[in-house]
Amino acid sequence: MQGRVLIIAGSDSGGGAGIQADLKTVTALGGHAATALAALTAQNTLGVQGVLPVPLDFIRLQMRMVLEDIGADALKTGMLATREVIETVADEITTSAPGVPLVVDPVMVAKGGYRLLEDAATEALIERLAPLATVLTPNVPEAEVLVGHAPARPRGPRRRRPRLTRPGAPRRC
Repeated sequence: MQGRVLIIAGSDSGGGAGIQADLKTVTALGGHAATALAALTAQNTLGVQGVLPVPLDFIRLQMRMVLEDIGADALKTGMLATREVIETVADEITTSAPGVPLVVDPVMVAKGGYRLLEDAATEALIERLAPLATVLTPNVPEAEVLVGHAPARPRGPRRRRPRLTRPGAPRRC
């Protein structure tokens, strides 16, 4: 089996985002998608009505079971919601999947404005998860939060992207 992707994120009951959207994408690209649910949401096209967290030990167990049996050629995170979830996911990646390429989508706010990442979790995202990432995929508002200011305006023919890594670290965005 090739193209094994473990997706660690929240579920979107409406099917338009979250793990459901990631499953569709990986499958459409011919890969095998496995999942570890980090939260359940009650939402539809009108917005998010509620979020139910998954217990930390169960998130870790889901990740470990997939990695020990099926394995992963890549990892992808989405909505992780809390500092504790981010720390749990980062710890399990470090323990069970060191060196596996990681795509971090720093999901912070739903399209309708519902806050999906606690304020206290932003620091954990920056300090614990982002350094493990091979690729970060923030939208513009998320990038502003991650770098602490609005990205510089494009100058000349090339667009400039804010650096989301520490000085001297490999370029990851």
